[in-house]
Amino acid sequence: MPRIIASNRDLHRVEQAIREAPQPYRLMFTILRETGMRASEVCTLQVRDVVLEPGREQLWVRGGKTGDRVVTLTTNTHGRTLRGLRAYLKQIGDRPLAAALFLSNRQTQVSYDALEYQWQQALTQAALTDAHGKARYTLHQLRHTRATELLEAGLRLEDVQRVLGHKSIKSTQVYAAISDTVLRERLMDVRLPKRQRSDG
Repeated sequence: MPRIIASNRDLHRVEQAIREAPQPYRLMFTILRETGMRASEVCTLQVRDVVLEPGREQLWVRGGKTGDRVVTLTTNTHGRTLRGLRAYLKQIGDRPLAAALFLSNRQTQVSYDALEYQWQQALTQAALTDAHGKARYTLHQLRHTRATELLEAGLRLEDVQRVLGHKSIKSTQVYAAISDTVLRERLMDVRLPKRQRSDG
């Protein structure tokens, strides 16, 4: 079963670590957190894959694990991503449309290993590491966490399937099981008032 960042306290610290990360990694982590995209998909984004036309905001994922797809962006669910992308595109200027969106200091496409290293650095700064100094949470857990949040917010399973780019609904159904587990835990914490017995 996919592992999520279940602790609200830890999730808040993860989000704070993301906000404090250097660019372009801050934006890459933000996209991962808000969209549920795979890390490899974010690394391979090109400038032309970003569409910020009002009412059509989206990211094109080309040649992903399950083929090409579109990631829809909305202001209520992807606010930081949209603000970050608009600012970032202004910053990088007239970079060729087919060029990598995210470049390292060496002006090459940010690799998965580089992104993973920066993630380790960010979580180390946030004191979110285990006894061996390894990051307590993985990049992929951002995807698991977002999927679960969307289901808990009432998004249909079929819609979450599209968000995640799953070919089979069965891959998405595991997140419904997580949501059921979270629901059970919350119900266990509910303390309903006891009704007084009536003799009438």
